[in-house]
Formats: sequence, structure tokens, C-alpha cells
Amino acid sequence: MSREEADRTLARLRDEKERIGGALLELEAHQGYQLLEGAALTGETLRVQSDVRSRMASLWTLFDLYGRAVDAAGDLRARHSRPGQPQLAELSRLLAGPSVELPVREVPLERRTLLAVPSGERLTLRAAVDRMTPLYEEVARSVAALDQVWSTLLSRLAEVEAERRAAAELLESLGGHEPEFERLRDELESVAAVVRGDPLALARDGRADTARLDAVRTGLAGVRRALAEAERLRDGFADRIRGIAAVLELLREAEAEARALRDEVLAKIASPVLPDPPDMAASLADRLNAVGAPARGGWHDLAERVGGL
Repeated sequence: MSREEADRTLARLRDEKERIGGALLELEAHQGYQLLEGAALTGETLRVQSDVRSRMASLWTLFDLYGRAVDAAGDLRARHSRPGQPQLAELSRLLAGPSVELPVREVPLERRTLLAVPSGERLTLRAAVDRMTPLYEEVARSVAALDQVWSTLLSRLAEVEAERRAAAELLESLGGHEPEFERLRDELESVAAVVRGDPLALARDGRADTARLDAVRTGLAGVRRALAEAERLRDGFADRIRGIAAVLELLREAEAEARALRDEVLAKIASPVLPDPPDMAASLADRLNAVGAPARGGWHDLAERVGGL
């Protein structure tokens, strides 16, 4: 390799080194990679996490060794402004020869001999890049696939938890308890643990399966609407009762008028067979009197009783 060829090759490899390093740092900064690194995982997602960590460790090891060889060539060239044949030969070895020595691996027992010394594999810089490329692509695919599933699930989980908080605040304000809310809360805790610990367990054909979260959100929305109605009743309870009482008074007057009319008709006919008019006002009055302050069921229970009037 001539001096000009060595300089061109060294410039290209330095640029290549910067681009590879930037790609690795960008991969580690990816949201999916950050989620994967910062979580305590189980199941299939734990397997993916272990695989990604192993491949990234291999990538950084290869890149470090690759960078050392490029830097060694750069240092040699910097020390010799007019390199002679020995220096050019060494530059050729570093830039084009097997200058990347991989870590020594333990030789399997069945392949050892009494005097054997385990030795690491040697690669050229090009072979090192060829070794890094599929590792990078596999990690990138795994991270991107996980990020797509996990981001969807976490986003949906945040929506459901917001629905739960809204229902919980209403329930706390109203007092009492709501069995359906408690059931949905327990189900949400269960599915949230899966979302945070093994999101790939909720993946179908590479896509997030949000069915469990959607079912909980629908149920919580129904509970929240019922509680909101109870809150509305509480806030306007006195006016609501006065309105019902006014209707009751009108009903009493109508029934009294009906009884008077019946008596008048009976007085004019010889054979009284007319039925007694229904006494709906008395029944409604009894039910209204039974509606007082919230009992053990709280305002939610009271809303149902008032709604029945």
C-alpha cells in the first residue's frame, strides 16, 4: 500500500468509525432501548432484553477493537510524515490485514491439548464491520418491534388509569363503595403488571393487543358516568326532592278530583259498579318519605332510589 493509498484508506476508516459510533449511540438513545434497559422484565420480554444486551455487548466490543486498530494506524501515520517501507507495511497490516484481535475465548474441553494455548480470532477491519452489521440490524429490529408494542400499550394504559382516577375521585367524594369499580380496579392492576413487566405477552402478530385494557376502560367509563349522575343528584338533591314533592301534590289533587267525580257519578246511577280510583299519591308519598340522606350505599345508591321515583 502506497502512502497515498494509506492516507485515503485511513481517512475513509476514520469517517466510518465516527458513523458507526454515532449509530450505536443513537440506538442506545432510542426510546425502545431505554425502556428495555430500565425495566424489570419477565417472560418473552426478558428473553428479548437478554438477547439485546448480549448483542450490544458484542457490538461495543467489536467497535472498540475496530477503533483501536484505526487509531493505531492514525498514530503511526502521525509519527512518520514520510513513512518508509517498514511503516507502510505496518500501515497496510493495520488497515487491510487481520489487525482486529477478538477476546480470547475458552477452548472447549474436547478440543484442548496439553500444550494448547487458547487464542482469539483475528479479523480485518472490513470483516469486523461485516460482523457488526448483522448484530446491529438484529438489535435495531428487536428494539423497534418492542417499542411499537410497548408504546401502544403504555399509552392505552395511561388512558385507562386516567379513567380509573376520575372514577375514584368521584367515589371518594360521594362516599360508600362500588363493587364493580373495585373489580375493574383489580383487573387494571393485573393487566398493568403485564404491560410493565412483559408487554410482549400482550402482542399478537407483532402488534399490541389492547383488548383487556379496552374492556377495563369501557367498564370504568360506565362506572364513572353512574357516579357523575350520583354527584349531580347530590349537588341538586334539595331541588330534586322539591320537584318530586310538587309533582306529588299535583297527583294528589288529580286523585281527589277523580274521587269527587266518581262520587258524583255514583250518586246519579242506581247500581254503583265503578272501580275505586287508584291511590298512587299515597304510594309515591311513602316512597318519597323513604328517600332521605344517603345510607350505607352512599349517593350512588340514593341516585338509583330517586331515579326510581
